[in-house]
Amino acid sequence: MIRTRSRVLAFAAFIGCTFATATIPLLAGPLSPPLGAVASTSKPLSDIEPRIAINATNTPGDGSTTYRITQPGSYYLTGNLQGEPNKYGIIVASANVIIDLNGFRMFGAANSLDGIINTTGVNIVTVRNGTVAGWGVGINLQNDTSAGEGSEVHSVNVNGNRGSGLRLGNRGRVINVSATGNSGIGISVGEGSIITGCFAALNSNAGFSTGPGATVSSSTARQNSGSGFILGVASSISNCAAAQNQGDGITVGSGSSVHNCASRENGIAGFFINAGSSISNCSAQLNTTHGIEGSADNLIFANACDSNGNAGVGAGIFVTSDDNRIDNNNCTDNDYGIRVTGTGNLIIKNSSSGNTTANYDFNAANRFGPIVDITPAAAPSVSGNSAPGTLTTSDPNANFAY
Repeated sequence: MIRTRSRVLAFAAFIGCTFATATIPLLAGPLSPPLGAVASTSKPLSDIEPRIAINATNTPGDGSTTYRITQPGSYYLTGNLQGEPNKYGIIVASANVIIDLNGFRMFGAANSLDGIINTTGVNIVTVRNGTVAGWGVGINLQNDTSAGEGSEVHSVNVNGNRGSGLRLGNRGRVINVSATGNSGIGISVGEGSIITGCFAALNSNAGFSTGPGATVSSSTARQNSGSGFILGVASSISNCAAAQNQGDGITVGSGSSVHNCASRENGIAGFFINAGSSISNCSAQLNTTHGIEGSADNLIFANACDSNGNAGVGAGIFVTSDDNRIDNNNCTDNDYGIRVTGTGNLIIKNSSSGNTTANYDFNAANRFGPIVDITPAAAPSVSGNSAPGTLTTSDPNANFAY
């Protein structure tokens, strides 16, 4: 009976709570809609995608081009662009334009003109993120001497174009661009431009070409029909590699700097430096003529030159004029180690070994530290904390043949 009474009391309490709740009034919002027309609360499309799509409505073309951009702004592709015969792909007729290829490809047709080109005097154009292939010039932002200044191309492939892959005017920037299989120069820029993180291969001319005062870094040129890199006067190149190009690996104009670069198996010299330049901490190997060739007034410091020449007349380092300083280099297994045909040069602290014609070969009227032959020096094995030296000289400016 106790358990039965508990169940009755619990049931009565439940019924009581239910009726009590039913007596409490429930509140709700107004059922009548607000006055006025119903309006959307979502953002307008221009806020979601403020850029302008490249299409026949927004950027209509004409008899010379598929699309024409006439106003400043940020534009983007919505799909692949197929070129038309005897037309440009996109003409940019306004400064301050950004074109995002959006990961798509621009394909040229037979006899298409350039893929992207600016009109006369138009500067500050950016192209990024896509592929431009099979046109005249792939991207041509230097269609005359007054156009293309301050333009930028990055994260773009320019491949298989009938002219150059990419042309920029002065003070341009080229970042993470690949230029392969073009019938002209892979990447060409004007004065004061910057190239970094780029690749140029299998082009029918030079891989890279710059105007004066350019900076090139962290880039590679391979198997181009011309030289790998050709830089104008007062330029700088660092952390770059040139291999198997038919011309020189790296050529710089006067007053330039070459640092921490590698040049291998090129058809002429590994490096050619014009007057008043410096080359340091570079490697030149297996180039057809010379590892490093220079004219006058250069500093050639701390480089490694190996197995260059191999036709009897090549040299690890070869200078043809005066007032060069050749210092702290190592030349091995070339025809000549260091060969100097000019006068008034300073040659100190170098080492040469295994060069088949001569380790050192200088004209008269040069200045050099003693050349010390240590090839016959006794060379006992060493194991421990000390051993007598085998250099046979304490002259700090000595050049060694070993």
